Amino acid sequence: MSQETASEHYSNRSQRSIIIEAGLRKEVRKTESFIDRFQKKLGPLAESKAFLTNRIIAHDEHTLQPQLDVTVTEIANVHGVIRAYEEERERTLEAIRKLDEPDPVAIQARLTQQRQLARLASDRLDKDRELDRLAKEVRKVLGERKALTEQMQGPAAALELMMPQSDLETRLAKLADSLPDGLLSTSARWHLSFLGREKDSRPYVVVDEYLLRPETLAHNGLYKFGDTIHLSEEEAGKLRRADRPASDRRNVWTYSYPSIMTVEAFEAATKTAKEKGISPQDVCFWNEVEFDAIAKAQYTAERKMSPSAVEPIARLESAMKIRGRAKTRFVLDRQYEVGEIVEVTGKPLAWSLVGSGAIGAP
Repeated sequence: MSQETASEHYSNRSQRSIIIEAGLRKEVRKTESFIDRFQKKLGPLAESKAFLTNRIIAHDEHTLQPQLDVTVTEIANVHGVIRAYEEERERTLEAIRKLDEPDPVAIQARLTQQRQLARLASDRLDKDRELDRLAKEVRKVLGERKALTEQMQGPAAALELMMPQSDLETRLAKLADSLPDGLLSTSARWHLSFLGREKDSRPYVVVDEYLLRPETLAHNGLYKFGDTIHLSEEEAGKLRRADRPASDRRNVWTYSYPSIMTVEAFEAATKTAKEKGISPQDVCFWNEVEFDAIAKAQYTAERKMSPSAVEPIARLESAMKIRGRAKTRFVLDRQYEVGEIVEVTGKPLAWSLVGSGAIGAP
């Protein structure tokens, strides 16, 4: 195996195809919800059909025949709708399979293109090396020329000579200003990052539901909660969001949910989640909530948060999944044991339940 082959780390999917697949999977879930909704209609309809059939046959109530016919037709229509949705779901799943499992010819064609792109990127880096060398030489020559121009001023003044003026000095000054500093180092960092071989990086764990990053030859750039991502300290600093402005409701609490955390911190969160019987997502969420003294006292005493306390997060997140323990026996018209885990999706509803005390923190 050649050195080039040994160092190849190319992604087998593009970011675009991953995003398309995510959209298709959303459509599958939507279709399945429709299927489930119509399937639930079949039970009552079947009971109605059985009841009407029994009344007609056993009790000779033939006046119910039109009602039975309508019920039979409605059952057939519901089955037709379910079949249509099932066919739509299968078409969507087939499209997902084609994206997720490309044929060998397509895989080889993608690999060929990736190798060609990697070679071109390396060739361009060579040109940047040459440009960096030339830029330094041009900058040196321009500096020497500028020094000579300044030296000419003394003899010219002694001779009372008005030196002819042109726009050349201005143009050369602009040329000097336009020559980039650190050309090679910047290009080399980009090149290593694009090939997935970035130096001076360390692993982190993604704690966003999804994190979208620039696509490279090594990775499609789409990460999910729990995925490992390698970042430089500068990039990691941006995603840790330590410098995010505090909420304007700081008198209640602050909330700065990071996109990443260290491997050690994530392992600790996973351990805590296992001990409490909840998900790592919940632990990561609650770890980032900082109460002020009054809010903390209320939370400790009542195990709930007021609507004013949850307002800052409600504004930050357009949709959330909240998991907590039931404080009452009935939540969303469903019966729970007190202390049982309840999971609610949707910002207004979820936070109203938390604020009302129907569910508490895990």
